[in-house]
Amino acid sequence: DEIVGPWNSTVVLGFRRHRPGQPDSLHRVQLARIWDPPQPDVPSRPQTPAKSEEYVRPSKILEMLFLGDDSVSRNREVLRNEGITCIINAAKECPCHFEREFAYTHMQFDDLPSENIRKGFDQVSAIISRNMLQGLSSLVHCSSGLSRSTALCIAFLMKEKKATLRQAFHLIKRAKPSMNLN
Repeated sequence: DEIVGPWNSTVVLGFRRHRPGQPDSLHRVQLARIWDPPQPDVPSRPQTPAKSEEYVRPSKILEMLFLGDDSVSRNREVLRNEGITCIINAAKECPCHFEREFAYTHMQFDDLPSENIRKGFDQVSAIISRNMLQGLSSLVHCSSGLSRSTALCIAFLMKEKKATLRQAFHLIKRAKPSMNLN
């Protein structure tokens, strides 16, 4: 009953935390499609961004890999303090704020469930891997840091770090509890 694949199109949506004798065990509760959901095109971001520490600082997924929103990508001080030198902008609607100071890749994905984000998996995974080999930290962001950037980080973890979908999802969910895949 394990979720595997390198591009398996299902993701764990919820967990139940009680198995007799194993309080930290996780059970799969519900599965949903990640990249081709049957729901209508509704953006994943909230209409009013939350004001919390999570939206001011990037979420550290791994050493040299950060996940964030547009407010992080426009905060030069936060980027420098975290040692981020490379920015992967997954949002069509977000500008690249400091193109003269940071290395950018602008993927330009729309924030819609119908967007085929899979077309960026290989490119983004290769960029993050190359940066890590060179000792450079990357920020992957979209407008709210909830869906597009999260999907790209999951793809990287599966492709380059050989994580299962479950492992990748859990790692990111722990670092960024507000993640919300389209």
